[in-house]
Amino acid sequence: MFAVIRHTYIITKDKPDNESSNEYTGTWKHYAFLCTNKAEAMVVAVHLLHDPLLSVSDFVLDNAIKQLEDSGYYQVGGESVAIAEIMNSDETKDRFNLGEIDDTKESLH
Repeated sequence: MFAVIRHTYIITKDKPDNESSNEYTGTWKHYAFLCTNKAEAMVVAVHLLHDPLLSVSDFVLDNAIKQLEDSGYYQVGGESVAIAEIMNSDETKDRFNLGEIDDTKESLH
């Protein structure tokens, strides 16, 4: 299995009901799209490249596709698309010595 990861910055209006408000907040968002194989992941990644924050011209798009094919990653500024191989959760637990994690506890951050 593979995942396509989209890393983007989303700006939202703090008071959307107040038309005269100029207060905005930006937040980094990370989206993962699960795919059954690398070919499917490539199709999803190329589709995401059509976002105006990632694509400027046909030349840039062709270059982005080439970078995704060669290295599984494309970035413009802070915006990026990556193709990742999904690791088995049991292998992940063993590799990082996680054991059982209590997800009811609050995050450290």
